Amino acid sequence: MKRYLKLVNLEVSRVAKVLLGGLAGLFFIQMIGVWLSANRYMSLANEEIKRGETVQSILDNFSYMSMMRFSDEIYFIGPIALCVGAVFFYIFLVWYRDWNGKNTFIYRLLMLPTSRLSVYFAKATALMIIIFTLVAAQIAFLKIESSFLDSLIPAEFFKETSIAEIANYNKILFFVIPGTFTEFILYYGGGFIFLTLLFTAILMERSFKWKGLILGLLYIAAAIVLIFSPILLLTALEKIDYFYLSELIYMTIASSVITGVLSVWISHYLLNKKVTV
Repeated sequence: MKRYLKLVNLEVSRVAKVLLGGLAGLFFIQMIGVWLSANRYMSLANEEIKRGETVQSILDNFSYMSMMRFSDEIYFIGPIALCVGAVFFYIFLVWYRDWNGKNTFIYRLLMLPTSRLSVYFAKATALMIIIFTLVAAQIAFLKIESSFLDSLIPAEFFKETSIAEIANYNKILFFVIPGTFTEFILYYGGGFIFLTLLFTAILMERSFKWKGLILGLLYIAAAIVLIFSPILLLTALEKIDYFYLSELIYMTIASSVITGVLSVWISHYLLNKKVTV
């Protein structure tokens, strides 16, 4: 366990500066977006006031200014989408960078006096830490941005909205910030299983090169079929109407867990038998 934690610390420290830079960029762009959105809204409101419109008529035409409204702006969605893309890119980088350079780092990792599966889980854990750090930071940023927006908009035009309301309204945040513990387990558990699929495909490519690339893509396709096999099978047998939605979800969760365990087992085999130093 101690060596595993050291490996996790190593993986996190290797990306810490980039992560902090990404968080700073995310916060800066969103704060600029809040300021621009508030100015644009107040310009419209002031124009209406000059025309003799009342506050109520302005609200009827333009509604309140709120963080919920701002969450539709590209200044809010764009940085989050970039972070999601960066995390997806890092899933591949976390392995492939170790094979690059004169002193190939993967050789040093695999020669450590510890299970090679510890290297696998350390990389997976580091990625989950990065994801949860981004989510926690975004929640904190929402509170700060809401206070900043409140300071820019007169009280009669501003509507306070909770983080839960914003998350339920915004299609991206709906999955990033789940409303219940069950949704949290489903979304992030599913995300972790998808991570194991990608890790397995990467190790297949590293083990068998071009053949491994094709094998990895085929494995991902087969794994997705396996995950949804209960629904596909029941649909083919025309028996799907016999089950409640909750039962279908439980079946899919079970098949997803099986797929995740299978992916870890295959990765363990590849690390021990095919990926050599």
